[in-house]
Amino acid sequence: MEGRHASALQRLIKRNIHIKSRIVAKDECDRTGKRALLNFGHTVGHAIERAGDYRKFLHGEAVSLGIIAACAISMGKASLPPDQRDVIVDLLRRFGLPTRLPSKFPRKKILDAVNFDKKFEDGKIRFVVTPRIGAAYVANTVTLDDICEAVEAL
Repeated sequence: MEGRHASALQRLIKRNIHIKSRIVAKDECDRTGKRALLNFGHTVGHAIERAGDYRKFLHGEAVSLGIIAACAISMGKASLPPDQRDVIVDLLRRFGLPTRLPSKFPRKKILDAVNFDKKFEDGKIRFVVTPRIGAAYVANTVTLDDICEAVEAL
């Protein structure tokens, strides 16, 4: 990696660690729900990891794909504008992260794995959505059908 890009990446990582540590420090035991915002992309990402027997994708790669799915869901549930989704997808690509599942990857296994998510109860899930870059909230209106549609599009 070119020195200038490595330096920019280091600054970005440092900034994100600072943001995450502030959120965790304010809600160490996840009592307010604010800490849940750190899970953006993780619900589908963890299901992808499980569906690939934890060997097909690294955690960050699976979360990248989960972010793509969360953006698709956010467009329908939180009015995320398509141009902002495109900015997120482009950024993930620029960092060399996957934004599409291999065509032969078993999407049904992903959907089966979502049911193991600790945030999934009685057909509803606490799912982090974003209405715009820099904002997020936990929605309880996301359904398994919404997730299925997003996973099928990956």
